[in-house]
Amino acid sequence: QGDLQKILGEAEALPPTIYLHAFGGAVGTVQQLCRSRKYGDRLYFGFARCVNSRSKKTPEVIAAVPRDRLLLESDRGSAAGITGSGDGEIDAELCAMLEVYARAAGETSTE
Repeated sequence: QGDLQKILGEAEALPPTIYLHAFGGAVGTVQQLCRSRKYGDRLYFGFARCVNSRSKKTPEVIAAVPRDRLLLESDRGSAAGITGSGDGEIDAELCAMLEVYARAAGETSTE
């Protein structure tokens, strides 16, 4: 059992929603986490191109995440431009990850 599953399983109380930012686990880990009666319905998984595209397993892991538990992330600055990142850069990152999500689901990004 992985550290994350152990921590979540042993926690006395958990927040109503748990976001796993730039998730880097394996398909089996996604399946185990989502099956948990204690916290499985609280989990949301995000994947960022600048972090997750380094791993060849990422499309398989994305495909294992229930669609209603996937969050799109850029891992770049702020959409409001507060940190100085241009909105175009963020849009490009989000569109690139949307393409990865769509391919993992066997669809196109317009679907």
